Amino acid sequence: MVAGKFRVACAVLLCALFPLAFSAALPATALTRGAKAFAWGDDFYGQLGDGKFGYSAIPVQVLGLTGVIRLSGGLEHSLALRSDGTLWAWGNNTFGQLGNGNTSQSLVPVRVSGLMGAVTAIAAGEAHSLALQSDGTVWAWGANNYGQLGEGTKISSKVAVPAPRLS
Repeated sequence: MVAGKFRVACAVLLCALFPLAFSAALPATALTRGAKAFAWGDDFYGQLGDGKFGYSAIPVQVLGLTGVIRLSGGLEHSLALRSDGTLWAWGNNTFGQLGNGNTSQSLVPVRVSGLMGAVTAIAAGEAHSLALQSDGTVWAWGANNYGQLGEGTKISSKVAVPAPRLS
């Protein structure tokens, strides 16, 4: 019970410190009023986005990102949406969940490729990612062993593919 109360207290404190966004995934991510992304916690796959491996008990700034308006933390990767509508990802990429066309993990943000317009909403899953574009189309990439990409197969994708039944 004490551990649960501690987590709630930490979440309340972090929401006060980072009022625009807070995600308690592994790692935790937060967005400041100055549109800067921070991460802390587990970093086995480079999911802190600070260019190196290593657990951090304090927030570290994600490298190379400006104008961030949304963050989403998956199990071992994270997504950041910038004010220009571009989407960036970092961390584990075993199933292509970074959406950059390969399966190499990245210690710093890389641009998600294959999206044809401005992104308005994002979600990072366990090993897949989703984006909603301003035209209402839904795109997905990464692990698809249970059909989580919504495009009718169980084939993983290293680039964004449309989920036609959701668009």
